[in-house]
Amino acid sequence: MVPLTDQAFRRLVSLRRDLHERPEPSGQEARTAAKVAARLGELGLEVRKGPYGHSVVGILRGSKPGRTVAWRSELDALAGNSLDPMPFRSRNAGAHHGCGHDVHIAIALGIAEVLARHRDQLHGQAVFIFQPEEESFRGARAMLDAGLFESLAVDEIYAVHVTGLPVGQIAVRPGEMFAYPRHIRVALKDGLSATELAQVGRLVQDTLSRNPPLASPSEIQRMVDPDIGVTAAGTAFRDFLLIDELRPVRTSPGTVNLDADLYETHVANLATLIPRVTQAL
Repeated sequence: MVPLTDQAFRRLVSLRRDLHERPEPSGQEARTAAKVAARLGELGLEVRKGPYGHSVVGILRGSKPGRTVAWRSELDALAGNSLDPMPFRSRNAGAHHGCGHDVHIAIALGIAEVLARHRDQLHGQAVFIFQPEEESFRGARAMLDAGLFESLAVDEIYAVHVTGLPVGQIAVRPGEMFAYPRHIRVALKDGLSATELAQVGRLVQDTLSRNPPLASPSEIQRMVDPDIGVTAAGTAFRDFLLIDELRPVRTSPGTVNLDADLYETHVANLATLIPRVTQAL
């Protein structure tokens, strides 16, 4: 297959920067979805909007029989503002592409363009799935529940997530690759002093934390072992649980909550968080 031309690559870079400038948070991905659908249509794919929210599905049918392989990308951006130094930083207050979904969209459309050019050589079908509401953890399940695969017999599905690895390196491993984010809230009777609240917060942090060195919360979800795919087989993904400083939040009279976000690399450990905190307190 002939790779993307320089002109096509520049077009994808321009698209990615446009999406980066105009991010849309979960459930509000109308403009992003419209641009994706328009480009898929230009490439000659069958475009289906839905089955949930702003989701978009593009179907490229090859000229020969074969398997159906899908590629998935997200559509939404993170909520909140970001201190982005790039000239194409977010213009939409309260949203930013801090997790790379703008890049993922460009990658998916780039793959679609290459395959569309070689439709006459394509065996089977290539399906491109653009999922809304990934950051709010609703979109994938909602698309499945709405019947995404009832009319699409997909044999395999793939996706990618940008990381801090050097250009040209790809990391693959079984199981989890990134940390699982969770929000934790410890509800306490009001009346504790600021010093006492800080002591409780530190106790919770000390109980749960398994921190990698020199890690910050903003780095944690894109952190992978730099040895993955470089050294011998069996290199391990970094094992950690990082928890932010717990913040006092008052939501009702007589109660003070300590809130924090945490990131855990092993999904099996999530069920132990509350028992461990309860025992420590």
